[in-house]
Order: sequence, then C-alpha cells, then structure tokens
Amino acid sequence: MYQDFELRYTYTGNSPNDVWQKVGVLQEHRGVDLFGISHPQIHTFIQTQLIPRCPPDEWHFINKMQALWNYHLRKFTLASIKWNEFFIEWYNETKTVVEITTSLKKLYPPNYIIKEREMRAWRTMLNHAGCTNITPYTRDVSPYEFWTRSGDPSCDREILHFLYTLEFLHPFPGQYRNDGDIFWNCFHQALEANKKGYDGKRRILSIIAEKFSYNILMEKLKIAQGTIFEAKKYARINGPGCVVIEKPIRKVKRITSEQKQQFDSFFQDKAHVIMSSYKTDAKTGQPVVYLKNTKNLLWEKFKENFPNGIKRITFYTQLIGRQYIYREDLGGLCFTCSTYGYETFEEIINLIKEKINDVELQDIFSQRCHFLKCYLKKEYEEHLVVTGHGITSHDPCINHCLLYAFGFKNNLGLSYHEEIQEYQNRILYYLAHQTRKTYLNAQFNAALLDLNEDSALLVVDYKMKILPKTARETKQEFFGKKGWALHTVLLYTKPKESFEINIQAIDHWSTDARQDAWFSACSLHSVIENLDIKPKWISIISDN
Repeated sequence: MYQDFELRYTYTGNSPNDVWQKVGVLQEHRGVDLFGISHPQIHTFIQTQLIPRCPPDEWHFINKMQALWNYHLRKFTLASIKWNEFFIEWYNETKTVVEITTSLKKLYPPNYIIKEREMRAWRTMLNHAGCTNITPYTRDVSPYEFWTRSGDPSCDREILHFLYTLEFLHPFPGQYRNDGDIFWNCFHQALEANKKGYDGKRRILSIIAEKFSYNILMEKLKIAQGTIFEAKKYARINGPGCVVIEKPIRKVKRITSEQKQQFDSFFQDKAHVIMSSYKTDAKTGQPVVYLKNTKNLLWEKFKENFPNGIKRITFYTQLIGRQYIYREDLGGLCFTCSTYGYETFEEIINLIKEKINDVELQDIFSQRCHFLKCYLKKEYEEHLVVTGHGITSHDPCINHCLLYAFGFKNNLGLSYHEEIQEYQNRILYYLAHQTRKTYLNAQFNAALLDLNEDSALLVVDYKMKILPKTARETKQEFFGKKGWALHTVLLYTKPKESFEINIQAIDHWSTDARQDAWFSACSLHSVIENLDIKPKWISIISDN
C-alpha cells in the first residue's frame, strides 16, 4: 500500500480476498470486487489469455471442445473432418487405450497424408484434453503411438511396457508386418540367387546394409557378420547398390627414363646383340634380340659403360621374357659366315685327321683350329677396338695369333701347301668379313652421334625372301631359292632442339632376288623420292 506516493505496507496471499482480509479495513467488501476481477469484461479477458483445457468427463460440452479445437488444431488440419466424433466415440467405448495413428486415419480421406506438423498439433490437443502418451518404445522403432484417457495412466503404461518387453506387443500392425516379411523373403531370395563377390551378394546387400543393424540383418537374411561388414564397406565406397568404381591403375616405374634409355641403347648396339629380322616378341611386339654373350658377361660390360645405371637385379629383371634370348647356335648365318667361317674349319680338321698320323699332333692342331674358330667368332670382336668416332686402334694380339695360326703346314708335305694356303685365304676373307661387320657397327654409332636436324641416316639391309609356298622359313632355309625379296631401309632423323631420334622402316619388295647394287639403288631411290622433308646431306650404311 502506498501513502503520499511512498510504499508503506506489503501484503501477500493466495487470492485477492486473502490479501484484502490482511489489510483489515472495509471488510464488508470482497477483494475480487475491489480489484475489479469479478467484472464481466475482466473475467472474459482473463479466460481468453488462458490455454483451454477439457478433461475427458467434459468432452460432451461442445463449447469447451470447440475452444480446444480452435486453439490447438484448427489452423493445421482440414476443416471438414469430424474431429468431435473421435472424442465422443472414444469416451463411449469401454477401452481407455487407442492407437492414435490408425484412429486418426479414419477421420481423413483415403489418400490423405498426415504431416509431422499436423501430428504435433494433434498431440498437443490430446494433452490438453486430458490424454497421456503411454507408448512403450521410441519413434525410431515405430511411428505408431498408444494414448490413454484414463485419469491414472500409470496402470495402462505398465501393461503396455510389460507386453512389449515380452514381445507380445509388436510395434507394427499386422498388415504392415506381412509386407515386411515379404520384403525380407524377397531380399533373401535375391541374395541366394546371386554369386559371391563385388558384383553379386555384396552389391545387393549394400542397398540396405547401412539402414539396419547387424542383428536384424543376421536374423532376417541368415547371413554372416563378415558379409554384412563387406556390404557396408561397399556402400560407403561405391554407394548403395551402385556399380563398382573403377580404380585408377597404379603404375610404378622402377627405373627412370634416363636409365631406361641407357638400357635400350646398350642392347641396340650390335656389338652385344643380334637383332632378328623376322621374329618378334608376341607380348611387346618388339623384335627378338639374340644375346652374343651370357647375361653375366653382358652385365659386366653394362656396368663398365654405365656405372651409375640400373643395378644388377633390375638388369636381370629387364631381360626376363622372350625378347632377349641367349643361344650358342643362332642359326640363319649369312653365306660368308657359313662358307668361310665354319665349313673351312671343318675341312681343315678333316685334313689334319687324314694327313697327320701322329695322334698328339692331331690333337694339338685340332685344338688350335678350334681355338682360332672360337676366337674369330667371339673374342676377335672384343679385341678389335673401334672408337666412337669410327677409328680403329692397334691390337698386337690379333697380328700375333694370325702369324702362328697355320704353323701345322710345316708338318705336311709340299703338295698340301697350296691347299693349306687356300684355306688360309678363306679364313683371311672371313676375318675381313668380321672386321667389316664390327667396323660397320661402330660406324653406325658414330653416324648417330653426328646426326642433326639437317641430316639423315639410311641403313639398307636385305631382309628375307617370301616364297610361293611358305612364308615362315628362316634364313638358312631359303638361301638359293627364288621368290619375292624384301629390302628394308631404316631412316634415322633427328628433330630440331630434341635429343630423341625418329626411326622409320620402309620396305621395298622386288621379284629380283639378287643382292646387287641395282637392288639397293632401287630401294634408295624409292625412299629418297618419298621423303617429306629433304635433308641437306645423307649417310648411307649397307652390307650389299
């Protein structure tokens, strides 16, 4: 109470009448009358500010239920539904518990979908109508809810919880439960009909693997835990039911481009290999290469030439396959090597066995012939040193061996000296052939070093004959036969400002099988006429 605009006294009570009684004056009047609360307008205003409520015993009062409807649900649902009949029928029924989802669907048209906002408004109205939610499970398990209008909902709540715990109460109605069984049966049949693997069971199971727990999937589909794990992993990587994503192919280069270039240049040198003119590796498509020495000897030479190149194991790994072949007898010898290099030594050995009676001398001279034959075949090329610029170096071992190669003629009569001299001339011719071959190989490497954008290198080589009946005969099978001859010219050019060399193989066919100057001239003429860019100068290397 205020006096002269100052607070003098304070009274507190449960109602306006209690407060006024404590004041102690004008007790013949009530507090509600003095404060104006009993006035009709004030009373109406207070009622409008209160949230309307209506217990189940008053559901038959239309004005109270209408106020409840107007306040909670009118704005969120259809105006044409008979909502009041729902409460009247529920009140007249003996049971106090209803499933609200199926009960509300009876009020709406058949295809109407109750949205979540509208469902929240229904729950609020039911709460203020004296109803209680007694659902024993959460909404994650099932969207169906149980409500009671009982004044003491604890009894109904305990009953439903007891039935649900013992699995007598199912969270889904019977009609939906049957559809679920059909779904699981169909899915189980799909898994049984498909094979194992990424494109089978795992892909199908990935459709639902992320949506269900391990226990449910193991119970419904009778599958192992590992299968579910792989299906979940598949869904996270590729997507539920999607096709397997193609993984990029990872290529690991064990050697650098520089080391690869060193390896290729080493095995392109004719001092180390002999390239086949008609055989290719089926896997790589590259020409078959015959190794002149064993892999161990080739590795020692490679290590001397490229000390910082690839290591020994990598070197041997690169030789795995059918492109690099080591053979003692390469076959397919040219006419000069066959006649002067091999047949001559066989005739000399036969002459020694026939004309020399002493067994010890036979063994000595036969062994010398064998050593000379092996020397001219392999070791001679190693002693004949040709520099990178095509210049030969003197080696005293060569001259020394040749001086004493035919010393056995002193042990024969003079009548055989002429025959032995003929053999010596043949071997010298074979020696010249070997020297020329080694020198040409070195000249080829020297010509490649001098190659630039204004020049070109032509390597002319007689390749093979294509016979009328067979086309797969080796060289030793078609010597002396007639047929179509193949001449190949290799064109080496070097682009401007580039370290790479372009190689083109140009084939020339002719019915003239002779290896003469006319044949080579025809091949060169056809190649030079068809060059797109004419070089300023050309180097030509040929064995014809």
